[in-house]
Amino acid sequence: MQFFTITKISSIFILKIKLYKVNMRVKFFFSMLLITMLLGCGDSDSRMVLQPGVSKKLAQERAGLIGNLSYDIRFNIPKGCNEKVDGYEIITFDFKRDLGQVVLDFTGDASSIKNVMCNEKEIAYELINEHIVISSKYLKKRGNRIAIKFLAGDQALNRKDDLMYTLLVPDRARTVFPCFDQPDLKAYFKLELDLPKGWTAISNASIADSVTTSGSRTTFKFQQSDLISTYLFSFTAGKFSKAQKEIDGKKYAVLYRENDAKKVAQNLDSIFYMVDYSVRWMERYTGILYPFQKYDLAIIPFFQFSGMEHPGSVFYVDSKMFLAESATQPEKIARAELIAHETAHLWFGDLVTMPWFDDVWMKEVFAGFFADKIVKELFPSVNSDLQFLIAHAPKAYSEDRTKGTNPIKQRLENLNLAGTMYGNIIYHKAPIVIRSLEKLMGQYAFQNALREYLRTYSLGNASWGDLVKIFDKHARFSVKDWSKSWVESAGMPIYAYDVYYKDSVGCGIVLRQKLPSEIRLPYLQLIEFTKLVHHKGTSQSALLGKKGGKEQVLIFPKCRRNNDCFIPNSNGFGYGYFELDSLKCASIVRHYQNLKNPVHRASCIVTLYENMLNGNFDGKSMLALLVRVVEYEKNELLISMSLDYLLSANLYFISKDDAATREMVECSLWNAYSHTNDNKLKIQYLRTIAKVMHSEKSARKMHEIWSHEVVSDNRWIGEMDLQNFAFELCIRMPEESSSILNVTRKSIKNIDNLRRFNFISQAVDPKKIVRDKLFESLLHLENRKQEAWVADALKLLNHPLRNDESEEYLAKGLSILPEIQQTGDIFFPKNWLSSLLYGHTSADDYAIVCGYISKEGKSISPSLLSKVYQCSDLLKRSTSIASKK
Repeated sequence: MQFFTITKISSIFILKIKLYKVNMRVKFFFSMLLITMLLGCGDSDSRMVLQPGVSKKLAQERAGLIGNLSYDIRFNIPKGCNEKVDGYEIITFDFKRDLGQVVLDFTGDASSIKNVMCNEKEIAYELINEHIVISSKYLKKRGNRIAIKFLAGDQALNRKDDLMYTLLVPDRARTVFPCFDQPDLKAYFKLELDLPKGWTAISNASIADSVTTSGSRTTFKFQQSDLISTYLFSFTAGKFSKAQKEIDGKKYAVLYRENDAKKVAQNLDSIFYMVDYSVRWMERYTGILYPFQKYDLAIIPFFQFSGMEHPGSVFYVDSKMFLAESATQPEKIARAELIAHETAHLWFGDLVTMPWFDDVWMKEVFAGFFADKIVKELFPSVNSDLQFLIAHAPKAYSEDRTKGTNPIKQRLENLNLAGTMYGNIIYHKAPIVIRSLEKLMGQYAFQNALREYLRTYSLGNASWGDLVKIFDKHARFSVKDWSKSWVESAGMPIYAYDVYYKDSVGCGIVLRQKLPSEIRLPYLQLIEFTKLVHHKGTSQSALLGKKGGKEQVLIFPKCRRNNDCFIPNSNGFGYGYFELDSLKCASIVRHYQNLKNPVHRASCIVTLYENMLNGNFDGKSMLALLVRVVEYEKNELLISMSLDYLLSANLYFISKDDAATREMVECSLWNAYSHTNDNKLKIQYLRTIAKVMHSEKSARKMHEIWSHEVVSDNRWIGEMDLQNFAFELCIRMPEESSSILNVTRKSIKNIDNLRRFNFISQAVDPKKIVRDKLFESLLHLENRKQEAWVADALKLLNHPLRNDESEEYLAKGLSILPEIQQTGDIFFPKNWLSSLLYGHTSADDYAIVCGYISKEGKSISPSLLSKVYQCSDLLKRSTSIASKK
């Protein structure tokens, strides 16, 4: 159908004006024609917004028209993953308007729609820009039934020959079946699956009694689900093992594919325990019992996300759930954090859902916030403040310091761009900010506000603005104003301080807050400073931002000039860039060993690293401190964070020609490895050595450890670590790569792990022609279905030791970013970029990135451009610092 554009309408008006000399009858004729055309155009208002995707304008219009929505869906899943999936659905709803049309979302083409019936009659429809348009003449106000036979799209079905699962967030339901794909049109779902015999399945609701088997097929019929958004509708089906457990009256079930009986036995009880603990903790905090029918889990090999919070069928990635016997403390905490995070979502995100994905951060921040609280109780011996700082601050700063930073709450005009809104600002800055809000409001006022929010909007939708109104009722300050700086603005405050001495009062610190240019209101938060003299520390806190104040003075008694060390943000509660000069950096390094509080030590490392990135602290000095920490630190969490920083500093801020420093790093890591009997620490050192080793001596030593473990029946190194070590060895020992890969391949017992290994091993082939062929294949959508494998392979293709050979990949890999955004899952664009840029540290590499930004920056979406800035930030800073030397 042809639509009138604004240009055409304007032309009609111009034509009408020029008719003043024409016969009156002719003028009347043209005037009536004009009115008819404009009315026709007006009658098609909703059609005017039918752009690809789901526009905000369309979603807002539909939210006021559609009610009492439900879906009854049937899928016929063939055995072969390349065969088409037949679908049939009945959509039932009320329609609150007599005129216009109803618009369904569906990305399939005309051949994918076999038949459309409305209220028992076959009808005509239009397929326009990923929408099925049905005239209101076929509709009634209550109880409409649209029945559609269709071919389901494969994009979000994640199919293998013996496994499939849906992943419909944020707007992928429309790629599978016709629907109203927006979060504020919640619905009830009834599902029927016709599956190959031997498969099992779970969905949001329980399986009904009518499970029948005939011939080579099995039919699963599920009860009606709870009221949920389309992005939360889910099912998985395939060859799974199943375990069930009842804990004090609550029943849980898990599907899994891990075939190592020992690994399953040593993990399942812990998984059930942490799920149950998280459910009961959330019930106590919110005052609301578990709000859905059941809690089933599916643990899926190489799932794209860490987890996904579908009510009744929560999905988890296997690598973070089935841990090796030598699992580190950070890995165990990460698993608990993941389970608690997805469980908290069932209240924050599922029970109460954002009306539009511009508030997607809300569900993520509260899931993360409560996960931290739950983990604090699950691991009482762990310093929770230290864990919180290490888990969130480095990742938050990694994006917030860049040119690609964004507000926590972002704008979104179309759901097809919602995937690029996810990132460390949402997952890591937001929890820091919300913890600060809780501190300012008080724990009980904060909890009471959230309880009111959940009760008010239960099974419905609510925005950040709705929650702010409730917060303001319980707070003694304006949360609305607080939000303008912390939530609705990009960037972070910069803090600078000066120390002055007075004999009569000791010394004072003048702390100043600098604001990004676009921020009008100061950031309200508490900042702690600690003065260290020898082994003793004295702390004071400053509340900046109150009543617009940007400066505060802290007085410390008994100061001694040149002997005192001041630690900014010593408790890690503050957020921002704490600017130091070279003397302040040197003072912190000099006194570091006297810091008894591990939180103080961690905060110093974070602050020094950020100052290194800004050119205020030398990269070699940073690396020397990190090496010292790794060798002598006893806290496992601090060791883990320091190793991450060491990898970054070693890659980006140490010259390739600086063999002495690189050798020092390797020797220190081997020394730390040999001086501990704790396998949880040993594996962390080995993982770092595998990535930084340059010398033949290190490679041979690593090969010796690997070759012993890979054939051992009593391994202390996990299978995935052994595979990753094999890949690193192949790059450093190309003449032995074939043997290394063959030995590793024979050791793999799990079919899913073997598939991954065979795919990724192409990336470490010594022959460049093989690696080039793999890279070229990744430029095509059909070869990127396993996104986790693709990201791992791409990272190895761009390995630092093959930088010169892989530089040619950069331009091509950047050129398909819009396609990656359109076809990949929500985390894939950044994962693709991070893997593509990994190992590239030269000015020439950065010039290629700058060339892409200059050429394509205005044509790609702003959110995608932000990802480019975020992922290239360390490359930019390393070249900038190197150019000044």
